[in-house]
Amino acid sequence: MDSFVSFLFNVLDKHIEFYQRDIGYLESVAQSYEWYLLNKKVIKIDDKILVFIDPEPSDLAFNRKIGQLKTHFTKQNVNKNSILRVPEKYGNISKLIYESAIGDNNYVGSDIWSFFKNKVDDYCLDEGYRNIVVILTDGYMYHKDAKMEEDNRTSYLIPQLVKSNILNTADWQKRMEDKDLGFILANKDLSNLEVLVLGINPG
Repeated sequence: MDSFVSFLFNVLDKHIEFYQRDIGYLESVAQSYEWYLLNKKVIKIDDKILVFIDPEPSDLAFNRKIGQLKTHFTKQNVNKNSILRVPEKYGNISKLIYESAIGDNNYVGSDIWSFFKNKVDDYCLDEGYRNIVVILTDGYMYHKDAKMEEDNRTSYLIPQLVKSNILNTADWQKRMEDKDLGFILANKDLSNLEVLVLGINPG
């Protein structure tokens, strides 16, 4: 089956010391993509990998770097050397992206909830593909412009919310069920999407 791998990640993570680990995650997924392609019959190759940052940076040069990570191999354009260059490209360009974000020092959060509500269908779901989204996050879902609440459900997750609802104890799941805590539904049908979350920090 063909694959469509998307990354959604927050390069403005205030935990700067973790950025090298996140680059390692990106390289690791790119290496898995490389291995998958090298072990696939050329005639069956029709595979994509790309990166999104949400909210999208306003810097055009920054966006051009992100655009360079978009790769679509088909039986017409694939060759071994171009496949082998993918992990190196992801490592090098991701490092530049993170360094730029750290230098900017303007942490606003990553709008994961709005991405899944407004963009995931268009950006990450292709008919006939195995669609996979890899999310790099510190574990909290937050953006300053996407804080909504409906009854006991929210569009965000921050440490204060975990503590105020006493979800940092062994019976957290029961408390969530009893109080109907959780996220506001962002998308009704993601049955054709696999989601892998990486980079969650303890505490």
